[in-house]
Amino acid sequence: MEITIDPEFRDLLPPLSSDERVALMNSINRDGCREKISIWREQQIIIDGHNRYEICNDLDLPFETVEYSFPGRDAVKLWMIRNQLARRNITDAMRVSLCLKLKPEISAKAKANQGSVKSPKVDTREEIAKLAGVSGQTVSKVEKVLASGNAELINAMQSDEVSINQAHKLTREKLPTPTLETGLQKWTRMSHALFGQLTKFCDAEPDVIEQVTRDLSGRISELQQR
Repeated sequence: MEITIDPEFRDLLPPLSSDERVALMNSINRDGCREKISIWREQQIIIDGHNRYEICNDLDLPFETVEYSFPGRDAVKLWMIRNQLARRNITDAMRVSLCLKLKPEISAKAKANQGSVKSPKVDTREEIAKLAGVSGQTVSKVEKVLASGNAELINAMQSDEVSINQAHKLTREKLPTPTLETGLQKWTRMSHALFGQLTKFCDAEPDVIEQVTRDLSGRISELQQR
């Protein structure tokens, strides 16, 4: 049976950045694929090593595989998340974000156990917290930030540029994120630098240059007030 890529499994884990992918490609091109690609034995589906598999195919390089048996897709997802959590470069926010992807399966288990006397009760939030190695309150905060849909704030939280508590507070108060403020401040500095360059190298009249810069500053002020 030919090895295949399952879109749901591939997208379960965060993608590599462009820099990370280039670094991995250079490493494989130089040293070969040193880590085996993990396969779900019963279905011959990749469950770890999607990027290595694609790069090896693009470069026409050989690779080795290791197979694992699972009773079904839910067990595969749990294995993939746990495997990812074992890596050292995962922040708490990213750990929770990954574990929240298992919420539908955990919730279904909790619901199934409700009517059973023998089966222990399952608290979905606490199960996610246990898997991620954080408190239930932390899970709730991360989930709220993710639900906000603020991509910039989510990325800042997951990369630890902003703490989970700060991100949650910004979401609750609907304040601009620190990264956005920093970007606007940088833009302001750039406009002042542009004004200096224009007055030094351009033949335009000073009042024209001043008007252009004033218009730009006005746009910046509007954005800062949003």
